[in-house]
Amino acid sequence: MLIVSHDQAGSEMVLSVLDKQPTLARQQLLYVVDRSKVPGLIFSWFVKPALKKRDYPICLVDNTFLAELERHEAKVWLITASESIAVGDAASLAQAIQ
Repeated sequence: MLIVSHDQAGSEMVLSVLDKQPTLARQQLLYVVDRSKVPGLIFSWFVKPALKKRDYPICLVDNTFLAELERHEAKVWLITASESIAVGDAASLAQAIQ
């Protein structure tokens, strides 16, 4: 399962949900972060070190990799082998990844 965030609000939602999940659930997914809007200095000094502390897989990509996905403000994409859905709140995301 992939979870894709395009903006800070979506990223904060994902991180808050994943940090509360059991280790096994976190290991069965890949969190994909679109870093194209984050200035390089901010990314290098703050974002990257914070993401490295997480104990689940995180993939950092730029916008070209995610061009096929529509951007939704404060929503994240949840992608499985059979479907792709946009999720807009933490409760729905937590329920979907269990």
